[in-house]
Amino acid sequence: MAERLVMTAPQVVNPERAFEFQENLDREMGEGCQDLIIDLSGTTYLSSAGHRVLAGLHERITNDGGSLTLVISETGSVRRIMNLTGALMLYQYFHEVKFK
Repeated sequence: MAERLVMTAPQVVNPERAFEFQENLDREMGEGCQDLIIDLSGTTYLSSAGHRVLAGLHERITNDGGSLTLVISETGSVRRIMNLTGALMLYQYFHEVKFK
């Protein structure tokens, strides 16, 4: 039960892999995760199913008083699509993972 958890998303989150991605997140988060950081910097494709996973996590974590932060490459297709669809406005995001 980690209060802060950093997870790396797969390179491709298509409809077939979104369920597996969700299961991995649920298993790793357990019941006590307050702050989740998902590193999408190496993800080259995020389908609408992947976006639904992120939206559901965001809702669940923020309803419990926690936060979801994404790490998104500055120039990748994931950032471009999330920007075009307005999804970037939903999330706190950075271009790299940094810890003090």
